[in-house]
Amino acid sequence: MGTKRAVLRIAATLICCSALAGGIWIARAQRALAKAGQLVELGLWPGVRLQTRRYLALHPNDARARLLLAEAWVKDDSIDSQQSAKTALEQLARVSDESDLAAVARTQAGRLEFLILCRPERAERLFRKAIELAPESRDAHYMLWKVLEQTERRHLSADTFWRLYELTPVEERGYRLREWYMSQLFATTANADLDRTMGFLEPGEEASLKSQGRRLAHFKVSDPNSSVAHAALAHWFQKQGDVNYASRILEETPQEVGGTARDAFFVATRIGVLIDLGEFDRAQAVFEEWPSQREGYEFLKWRAVILDEIAGDFGLAASAYEEALSKWPGPFDWRLRNRWANCLTRAGRKSEARQVRREARVIEENMESDVHVELVHALSDLNDTTRLAEVAAFYERLGCLREAEAWYSTIRRLDAMNVQTSVK
Repeated sequence: MGTKRAVLRIAATLICCSALAGGIWIARAQRALAKAGQLVELGLWPGVRLQTRRYLALHPNDARARLLLAEAWVKDDSIDSQQSAKTALEQLARVSDESDLAAVARTQAGRLEFLILCRPERAERLFRKAIELAPESRDAHYMLWKVLEQTERRHLSADTFWRLYELTPVEERGYRLREWYMSQLFATTANADLDRTMGFLEPGEEASLKSQGRRLAHFKVSDPNSSVAHAALAHWFQKQGDVNYASRILEETPQEVGGTARDAFFVATRIGVLIDLGEFDRAQAVFEEWPSQREGYEFLKWRAVILDEIAGDFGLAASAYEEALSKWPGPFDWRLRNRWANCLTRAGRKSEARQVRREARVIEENMESDVHVELVHALSDLNDTTRLAEVAAFYERLGCLREAEAWYSTIRRLDAMNVQTSVK
């Protein structure tokens, strides 16, 4: 009996010692995290990393600490930015999707992939995941919009923009609408500040087609297996008139990522290039392998063109043109509207064709530079409701009723504020 009691006393002592040691470690871990917070204020990032790692040794699933450790890698200017970004990504990946901070972690990871590592396709996946986890995330929507713009897909960004607009406080919506106007009408220069931040513009250098091409070429080098990066650069060369080089870029895309069954933007770019090269049979074959998302502007546009110019089914083509032009950026696309008019002529519907040509001419006239010199000037003061009404009227002339109403809503809010101020 005495032996058993001695064993029990020893066991109890060991348990107490173990509990005491555990308590000491927990206290030390908490002190380490508190110390890390103090070092953040001083910008002493190596110390932040050391203290945060000590804390994570005991609390490996603490998402906030993982975010802090990732921040400590990224903000340390003494470390190569590419390497620090990759190390930070490892920490952010350890934040579970079940965490309350999962959307923040995915958004931060997307920023690193896009802004530092220049891998937009990977960034896009992360931003979309963040939106799936947190549909109200303004930051994730904004960054997704910028990725689409910077990869020649601004014409496909309307849904993302309008969701961002809905999430934007009413007092900031005028700024957002101005940014939308610039992104759609002045694509080369709209994101000059972002290009400068990412290193695609030298100090004092103005944004240009050259700098735009430089950016897209860098994306392709940074992520050579990205179908989006290949398609974006090919699309850029196609717009510059070098269709042969655009075709070469598309043919170089690794098959495991660039196959026609994978990305709608890649497929659309390939079809456009093949049609420009006169390879109509190949263009039709590629269109028939369009991926599952068989909807939206680009699908409808190329369906119309193929039915019209290759299959010769003018009736179906005319309907497809009309449907495509109802989608953004159809209201701006006077060239596609002229194609529709030609199709209607071939179908024997000459009266309709004349009306469509008149509409195309109105759009083309509203795309003239002198119109937009005035509009840009009007947008320089977002408190001048008289000038802002000119912007709303521009969109109204083109049938872009959502944009027009958004501007009129901003004008009404400003007018109401002015009335209140004058009463006081």
